[in-house]
Amino acid sequence: MIWITGDLHGGETASHVSSSNFSGKQGDVVLCMGDLGGVWYHDYNTNVDHRRQEDYFLESRLRQRFLWMAVDGNHENFARLFGGESPLVELFGGKAYMIREHVYYLKRGEVLSIEGKTFLAFGGAMSRDKDPGMFTNAYGKLRPWPGRTEGVNWWPEEVPNREDMESACRNLDRIGWKVDYVLTHTCPQSQRLQVRVQPSRDGGPQRYGYGPLFNIHCCRGGADLFGGIFWYDPIGEMTDPSPLVGRQIFGHTPVPYPEIGTHWVNLNAFEDDGIWIYDTEKNSLLDLSGVTR
Repeated sequence: MIWITGDLHGGETASHVSSSNFSGKQGDVVLCMGDLGGVWYHDYNTNVDHRRQEDYFLESRLRQRFLWMAVDGNHENFARLFGGESPLVELFGGKAYMIREHVYYLKRGEVLSIEGKTFLAFGGAMSRDKDPGMFTNAYGKLRPWPGRTEGVNWWPEEVPNREDMESACRNLDRIGWKVDYVLTHTCPQSQRLQVRVQPSRDGGPQRYGYGPLFNIHCCRGGADLFGGIFWYDPIGEMTDPSPLVGRQIFGHTPVPYPEIGTHWVNLNAFEDDGIWIYDTEKNSLLDLSGVTR
């Protein structure tokens, strides 16, 4: 059985997988759509408290009866993740960074076959909060934000590079560009129009998640600054994707409740109900109270 969840950020929110309402069984796969938080602290090797917190999340919060796999988000320590600390191994026909025996980060551009379904994994996103300013938090309150510090809580590798994109194209060429799921952290441009508007530092509107994530030459029509890799039109991803592609699953982009669309699923809800689980077999969402939608 394959379950999919949104951003966890290395914290208490991972407890939902041990809820009595979650029917996951030994050996089930749980996919996280970025910002897992499993590799975060820059001083992991020197700060005992930070090392203890990260280890506890990976070894206790992420229940070892499940196999955890995540695409990377924009809140990961890429210096550690991509720097050779974790071995790159074969997993379900693709490549992944092994963090623990039951926790993996999927390499960008890899195609995996799990329980008869094919998945394109392509993590990464552009952070909107690198600089100081006023930002709306998850509960709609405008708060001052100090910004982020490179090498401490922000890394430029959050944005995929051309090598990542060309690797994805090679892997998709090999299978005829047909997959059941596209696993990403950020959303397609067409869905950015539906999410909350954030105030920018100059007081004007700012779309959450906006940024040139995918500038890729080998996607149907040329350079698409927003995501031709997802099979949307090269001007702005405003048309339906190719019928060869199943759903795109993503987090990162806050909405009041998780949403299932015809071509996508947004899992990054910000309500007090917490993180939701997507049941791939039933195409349904399970919340902490056990209500299936």
